[in-house]
Amino acid sequence: MFFSDSRRQFFSPLTGKYREWVAECLSLLYQRLYTDLRDYGNALSREQLVDIFKEAIARHRFMANHRRAIRQQASLDFMVDIENT
Repeated sequence: MFFSDSRRQFFSPLTGKYREWVAECLSLLYQRLYTDLRDYGNALSREQLVDIFKEAIARHRFMANHRRAIRQQASLDFMVDIENT
């Protein structure tokens, strides 16, 4: 069986505290392995894998900061609208 005792926690990285980071890493890894971004000239090395994960974490941080800035701006716009009415 797939979910035997040794594999019971197979999905725990996707349900834990850093699930968004794990999902971003898996998404970028999938893109690099199975889409047109694939380099068929050589196999994926450890250094390339680390670079992929670094890029995924950097993307996640950038997007999180971007979403936070948008929410703050929307909140400020809402406050200005309330004051003007």
